[in-house]
Amino acid sequence: MSQVNSQPKSQIAALRDASGDLEQLRKEWLKKPHEATALWQFDRVVNDTIYLIHTLDDVQAAKLGKRWIKLQLKLEMGTHWLNTVDVLRQSLPESDHAKLAGAVQRLSKKPLEQCQKILSKSEWTRIRRWWYGYLDALPDRDPIDAIGIERAEKAFHRFSKLKIRVLKHDRFQDWLKLESAAGELRTCLVLRTPNVENGGADIVGFSDIECHIRSWRRIATTLKILDILELTPEIEDDLNITERMSELRLQQRLRAHKLQEKVRALLTA
Repeated sequence: MSQVNSQPKSQIAALRDASGDLEQLRKEWLKKPHEATALWQFDRVVNDTIYLIHTLDDVQAAKLGKRWIKLQLKLEMGTHWLNTVDVLRQSLPESDHAKLAGAVQRLSKKPLEQCQKILSKSEWTRIRRWWYGYLDALPDRDPIDAIGIERAEKAFHRFSKLKIRVLKHDRFQDWLKLESAAGELRTCLVLRTPNVENGGADIVGFSDIECHIRSWRRIATTLKILDILELTPEIEDDLNITERMSELRLQQRLRAHKLQEKVRALLTA
């Protein structure tokens, strides 16, 4: 389970901490660009940054949030390709890796080049310029004053509506929206009430919902990539590997289902 800090941070302090994490993860991934871990963690911290920006009472906040979302979308497919490669490496025999290598390299080349470009030193310097220019101009406020009851209640109302929709209709887009609603509500609670009785348990609960949906979302994209790979010339006529790929997809669907069941259990607890 997630750890909960006992001392609240201001929005600006939390944003600066997240910015430092992004810088460190960017460097880690550039050192090992064929591994998914740092890039996936980078994506998570960008989410946290966006949730924090949404709590700001500032006319430029929406614009900055959209810039981070745009950056995140550009990194998305490269991140998912690396995650899928990890799944293939862990699940299939070595002989299959060689057969898949050409198709994986060809199809993932453009998304990964996009990641390399965005996280390069020159592009990151440009990103830091507009981001820290914005942060430096923001006043540092007490989180209890900055995150009013009305904002927290609005976040809870959005979460509650999406909870009902997910449990009733089970639509893909509603699951994605529930992830962001849980993240935004968790962020409001962390900034306002980390040391209030029962507040810590609530934060952990919303964090777990967010984490499970995030993992489910990752598997959903992995399944789409596996479908694409199975139709490539390198393996479409290889019955042995296509059979193993079918088994892998089944395993991934089962994992996704279990994650959704965990979320449903949390939502109805």
